[in-house]
Amino acid sequence: MASLKALFDPQNVAIIGASANPGKLGHTLMKNILEYGFRGEVYPVNPSGGEILGKTVINSLADAGNLVDLALIIVPAPAVPRAVEECAKVGVKTVVILSSGFGEAGENGLQLQAAAVATARKAGMVLVGPNCMGIYNLTDNFNGTFFWELPHIKGNISFISQSGAMGGLFFNEAHQRNFGLAKFISLGNMADIDYVDLLEYLAEDEATRMIALYIEGLRDGRRFAQAAAAITPYKPIIALKAGRTKAGQRAAESHTGSLACETEIYRAAFKQAGIIWASGTEDFFDKAMALSMANKLLPAGRNVAVVTISGGPSVLAGDTCEEEGLQVRELQASTQQLIRQLIPEFGATANPVDMTPQCAPENYEACVKAIASDPEVDGLIAINIGLDNPEFARAFIKARELYQKPVVAFVAATPQIAGIFNSYQVPVFPSVERAVNGLNCLVTYREVLERGRASLAISKGADGSTYLKERKLHDWALNEFEAKQLFQEYGIPCTKELMVMTLEETLIAAEEIRYPVVLKVCQNAIAHKSEIGGVELNLGNSQQLINAWERLSLKELRPPYLVQEMVRGEAEIIIGGKNDPVFGPVLLFGVGGVMAELIHKTSLSLVPFDRTWALQMVLESSAYSLLSGFRNRPAFNLSKVVDLLCQVSNLLTDNPQIQELDINPLVIASERIIAVDGFVVLKK
Repeated sequence: MASLKALFDPQNVAIIGASANPGKLGHTLMKNILEYGFRGEVYPVNPSGGEILGKTVINSLADAGNLVDLALIIVPAPAVPRAVEECAKVGVKTVVILSSGFGEAGENGLQLQAAAVATARKAGMVLVGPNCMGIYNLTDNFNGTFFWELPHIKGNISFISQSGAMGGLFFNEAHQRNFGLAKFISLGNMADIDYVDLLEYLAEDEATRMIALYIEGLRDGRRFAQAAAAITPYKPIIALKAGRTKAGQRAAESHTGSLACETEIYRAAFKQAGIIWASGTEDFFDKAMALSMANKLLPAGRNVAVVTISGGPSVLAGDTCEEEGLQVRELQASTQQLIRQLIPEFGATANPVDMTPQCAPENYEACVKAIASDPEVDGLIAINIGLDNPEFARAFIKARELYQKPVVAFVAATPQIAGIFNSYQVPVFPSVERAVNGLNCLVTYREVLERGRASLAISKGADGSTYLKERKLHDWALNEFEAKQLFQEYGIPCTKELMVMTLEETLIAAEEIRYPVVLKVCQNAIAHKSEIGGVELNLGNSQQLINAWERLSLKELRPPYLVQEMVRGEAEIIIGGKNDPVFGPVLLFGVGGVMAELIHKTSLSLVPFDRTWALQMVLESSAYSLLSGFRNRPAFNLSKVVDLLCQVSNLLTDNPQIQELDINPLVIASERIIAVDGFVVLKK
């Protein structure tokens, strides 16, 4: 991808479709560029000629007389391919297509889009859009968007969005909350450059210290995650993923033509890349503000002090902290003694600390410093409703600077305090709960920095399964017996079993395996055998086995059957996998057996990963309580589960022809873990 410097910092710009009519978007675009102080030359392009806002209109780009860095195209969709061709002919470096009516509008629009992209790529031009709202670079006073009254405060957040309207919401929040912006770009249909290209540029951009993303869909999720993972150790990234439900996915497809993908896979990929997940627009803006204003000052741990002059909201703050996994620990006795000397006797010193409205303002600073100095405090939440004394705000700012512990605030009806907090980059939130969430975001990012990352690169040199290469498979689905041959090639322990076609073979197999045994149907098209009565358990002798054979026959469940050793254990787990169209191979881990679909708290991860990441998957899953000694059961050796996860990771990584994989259940008995059932689907 060519350099994006001409996109963000052009020396000159042409507006193809500029208009003298104030009601046209081509006029708005021209006006914004001029009024926001762009220092380069501006070329309005329109065959009608004339003058627009004091600038002489040229008929074509060939009349510009200079090599044009950036062309903004706002003409009807059918005219866009020709406009792009003209740009290519005169050597324009970058084009932004703001017009709509392309891939989001059906087959005809898709053809127009493809034609424009093909021309740009052949010429080596960067193309943004189509169907976008443009670009805003506050660092260099360039407003190449349709938006007016954009934030003028220069900040450190750069925002990349598929949706232009989300840019409008972001600008509105920046206005209301008084935080700054570095850059904004609307990607629209993302027909050429995408998130990865922009992330790689912003990684090197000195004005950008954090990156916010609004995502409807990704073209290459694996490449995106790799790019993000290289950035998050030194620049936080927060993302709001839209299309989290079926209705949202349909809207995303019609809005930007985005490919749908399961939300939980996005969550897993973002986590591995160190991206902070936002659950909605409020959460997105809150976290963006918190990270932007933090200036790399992060809590050392999860211990929080709640400090207020009014008790009620502090109770809510304590509740929310516990719900968010933050700890509101009682302050040390020595700290409480210092506080007691500074506040009225009816104030609270333990944590939350209630200084009360009767506290002398000259004591605020000493009191807050005492709290911040406590080793049990990693961050502070300031709460004030209606007592607008500037000394309250200054106390927290001085304590923050002295002890290097972050502060967030919820204040109401206190304009002086809010103004001081804003001027000193203390994030102020509109509710107690959101202030807690803002501080928790800083904790999350600190944990991102501490946590190791799984490798997201897939080796190209893997040989793949010998069994899959040599076996003449006649179906796209492997039956249980075939799947287990594949599992065992990768060191995954499986039950003893034999495939049989006749009752005589069944009886001989049972003698070889030894009773008790299990009799199962074994057909490629049957994934859930127990649901159709295709599993006969705990058959202790030959007569029971004959009876089971007859029952299966009466259900018209025909051979081949599996005769399998009967395995009992203390717990059952599941390991599954799929080849996701956006992110590639993904592994799932959680509680197994018939409970797998009922208990949804599973761990997901892109593969491959190492033992450290595999252990983290285990610790975060619903299966961990079972494995760690639930209800006085013996704890299982987690290293064996970790080994197993790594083995399945290798299996999925080495064999991209696997579309789905299901090992369920894996039975855990004493120090043994064994695959009792399994299913594999290959790409057709």
